[in-house]
Amino acid sequence: MQVFRKVHIPFLVIVFCLMSYSLAVADFISKTGGYFNTPVYIDNPGSHTSTVTVSGIPSGAKITNVKVVYAYHHCPYDRLKVTLSKSKADVQPIEIMDDWTPAYVTPNYTYNDSKYFENANPNDSWSITMAISSNGCPNANCNPAYHGHEGYFYEWTITITYDPPPPVVDPPAPTVPPVTAAPPLTTPNRFFTGTTSGSYVNLTWGTVPGAERFKLEISPRSNFDWNTYYIKTSYLGWPWLQTDAPLSGQLGVFHWRVQAYNSNSIGPFSETRKFFNGPSMECFPEIVLSNRLFNTCYDFGSKNYLLKDITTRKKLSGIKNVIGEGGEMQDTASITTEAYGIAGPMQDSDNVWNDPTHLSAIDAHVNSSIVYAHILKTFLLPSPAGDGRSMINIVEETKYADGSPCSNRAYYSWYNSSQTSDSTVRYCVGLPPPNIDVVAHEWAHAVSSRASLIRGYNQPIGTFGEGAALEEAFADCMAIFVKQRSQGGGSWMLDFGQGQAKHDFVNPLNSSPPQAAFYGGKNWSYTMPGSVCTPTPDNNECGTYINAGVFNKMFYILSEGGEGVQPIGIDKAIQIVYKSSREKWKRSTPRSDFTFREARQGMIIAAEDLYPGSTEAEQVNKAWAAVGVTSTTTPQALWFRLTLPALMSGILLF
Repeated sequence: MQVFRKVHIPFLVIVFCLMSYSLAVADFISKTGGYFNTPVYIDNPGSHTSTVTVSGIPSGAKITNVKVVYAYHHCPYDRLKVTLSKSKADVQPIEIMDDWTPAYVTPNYTYNDSKYFENANPNDSWSITMAISSNGCPNANCNPAYHGHEGYFYEWTITITYDPPPPVVDPPAPTVPPVTAAPPLTTPNRFFTGTTSGSYVNLTWGTVPGAERFKLEISPRSNFDWNTYYIKTSYLGWPWLQTDAPLSGQLGVFHWRVQAYNSNSIGPFSETRKFFNGPSMECFPEIVLSNRLFNTCYDFGSKNYLLKDITTRKKLSGIKNVIGEGGEMQDTASITTEAYGIAGPMQDSDNVWNDPTHLSAIDAHVNSSIVYAHILKTFLLPSPAGDGRSMINIVEETKYADGSPCSNRAYYSWYNSSQTSDSTVRYCVGLPPPNIDVVAHEWAHAVSSRASLIRGYNQPIGTFGEGAALEEAFADCMAIFVKQRSQGGGSWMLDFGQGQAKHDFVNPLNSSPPQAAFYGGKNWSYTMPGSVCTPTPDNNECGTYINAGVFNKMFYILSEGGEGVQPIGIDKAIQIVYKSSREKWKRSTPRSDFTFREARQGMIIAAEDLYPGSTEAEQVNKAWAAVGVTSTTTPQALWFRLTLPALMSGILLF
């Protein structure tokens, strides 16, 4: 069915226009023009003209008829010349009809022609021009009053009829297939950029059906839920990306994935791959994302994961481990955990480490990383031993080096602690998984023995008498400091695990087994000078751990205050103890005894060096006095000598 609509066309020449409507099957445009009440002089016939124009026929319409109707009034003897023309853009008008009406013509003369069928153009226009030729008024029918300047009224209408153009139907939008596949990654997994500045990285992938663009995401986290570091979009035909400034100077492991999409859909992400922005290493650093975060290393040869943390190396400066610290170890050093009797780091095929036999190894490994971070941060030591060499944990050991059974103990391996070897802590079978208390205590022995070599001996603070108790107390103080700083609490209890010892700094009498809280007081272990004690577990290794309670109590009072002492805080207290062990606690010979009285004097001097002009040295003096040690105290310790078998028997455990 044809549509009828009213079309408004501007009247270009004449004064007014009329819009016509019809119920015909075609549309039309109609205009009426005229020559109204204008004097016509007999001596100037034919000089008066008027034109009306029709335009705006819709593009694509088919013209079916052109009709001109004109009429004149008043004087029937005048003649009217009608000119109908069609104009195209930039083309002269084409005359279609040019004729004079006969005299005495019927007032409604019609020109009607349907031969001009054609498709319309909106730029075309149809025009009709009327010209008057006046013959005067020769008879009585005319009003003499108007003779010679008759007033005339003529009007005419042009109507263009056309079939409307077919409705414009937008072409169907091109069908874009949805993206259903993930882009295949073509850059190998786990590669090293080989740079220390990390200025750029090339990552490549292939295209998938329907892809118009690709989105690349790079993040230091494999689940991309935190700190998505870099996102960039590339276009189809550019299925690769070279990153620029955002990775400059950012060393470490980065994860990346790619997603394809188009105007209608977003495809799935690709698999996640990783690269190391930094120098090449013998294995690829990894992080275990489980209930405990810890660093491992992927071995390219065996394709297994190693219980080995290489983020501690100085050459990887700027890389943070799972607890947010870097490292200062030598280029080949690491924190490594091994199983007794099997050379090299422990291995796992999927980096999950959920085998029950892994429990002790993981605890030793994780806690060693925590200890290292705090020793580096607090004392600026590149390793506990101060040499930047590796920290080795050996778990489930069954025998000491001399072949005797080893069970339910942990110890720092003195016999493997030369200046050219790595430091090792060994955990014997039967020992509960080593917590931070145990691990920090054992690594503290590396600090006291090797980081303090300025004393001139590759030995602990003391191997007998009060010196041995002082060695154990130093390890306790380091352990309680690391425990507080790593766990964010103010605990003053070292608990070495189920069935193991407990050391209470607040009240050593409540320790298990009970320790001495006052020099020479309750629980203090001593004999007459010249007596010799053979260290055994039954006698608490000749009272070594019992007598260490006195130093622990002094350290607590110095940190927290009480008994007339103003607190200086655990951070200052541990610095004083460390400086004392490194510089002030000196024995005259490797086999000479070292006493609490000498330890007190060394700490006072260390406090004066660290905090000149302050009251810290005074508080050290008062703290020692609170546990019965003054400048005149007479040594009250057992006299015994630790042999190599005794050292390996766990005397320096806790």
